[in-house]
Amino acid sequence: MRPTNAVANATIVSLIMVFFFPPHESAQAQVVTGDLRLSVVDSVGESVPGIIVAVTGPNIQGVRGGYTNDLGLCIILALAPGKISVRLSHTLFQPAGGR
Repeated sequence: MRPTNAVANATIVSLIMVFFFPPHESAQAQVVTGDLRLSVVDSVGESVPGIIVAVTGPNIQGVRGGYTNDLGLCIILALAPGKISVRLSHTLFQPAGGR
């Protein structure tokens, strides 16, 4: 799928983020973390593979991230609780982000 104009570039990503934070508890440290599961689709609802996902936040050291798979899905495991910022990028599209 290739955008045809600047409007397509600006609207290609409809981001559906599901902040799914079930507790992951370690028997040793009792640290609670959560997972970020997201799906990236274009303006007609088709999945967008190969999107770079970058997650930052005050409780995250550096940048955590990954890529969307062929179904447009990405899961980032074991994030510390708290506010996060998510940035999506791809060489064919303008970046999109959310908090």
